[in-house]
Amino acid sequence: MRSVLALAAFLASTSAMAAPVSLSESPYAPARSVVNVVFGGYMAGLTGVSVQSAVVDLDGDKTGDIVARFVHSAACRDGNKVCRTVVLRHMGGDWTIVLDRYADEIEVGKGYRDVPAPVKVDGKEWEWDGKRYLPIVADLGEELSLKAVSDSAKPSVGKAFGDPEKLSAAGYRVSYTFAQDGLSKNKDLMLVKMEGDMVCGKLNGCPVRVLKQEGEKWRPVMASSTTGKVMLSRMSRQGYRDIILETKDGALQMGWTGSAYAVADRIEGATK
Repeated sequence: MRSVLALAAFLASTSAMAAPVSLSESPYAPARSVVNVVFGGYMAGLTGVSVQSAVVDLDGDKTGDIVARFVHSAACRDGNKVCRTVVLRHMGGDWTIVLDRYADEIEVGKGYRDVPAPVKVDGKEWEWDGKRYLPIVADLGEELSLKAVSDSAKPSVGKAFGDPEKLSAAGYRVSYTFAQDGLSKNKDLMLVKMEGDMVCGKLNGCPVRVLKQEGEKWRPVMASSTTGKVMLSRMSRQGYRDIILETKDGALQMGWTGSAYAVADRIEGATK
């Protein structure tokens, strides 16, 4: 890795960019030697991969940072349009992945006093949190307005979460909020969030369920959790809106599969 570290001084940007980053496919581009080492193992498993790269200056320190994109059937979605795109920053004597996202286009702004500038990934802004980039969750969708579940409905709603009555009997607080408007074209969905002393955690947040009305019964079609906001995406599948769940690293986008909800996208910051 010493040869990679030595390139930090060489990869100096001449100006900050506030427009879409122009990526080069040349194997001789200044950033490629770093990309080849950091992602050597990954690239070896992608026969015929096209590697695009550029040097940028995220924080105005006159030392180059790197944007790289991998174009390959195993690294892309929607054909070869939306592909794995990473941002590398030189931190603590090593190259660190500070953004790792499937993307079509990335824009880099101008940093200030060694603080990395926000970046835009396909038009959505990501902010620096001190160690990595995280999405601005509030921009990902329209926040749902949750209302309290009535006391008479709590026992039936609670069944979707297992047996929470035992917690109530033991003296632990348990409450439910719900929303129905806007979830589906047929108005046959109900989203319920459970909160309480023993059911919410710092890592995963509070349980969330989505129930689908089928005749006189409500069938669970999503079981997940959120650390904060529950939102509706503009995307719809078969008349069912995508649901955005805030997480400690960003957000999960849940999409309708035809019979239930499943993770359609992880809009989260890099974990390493």
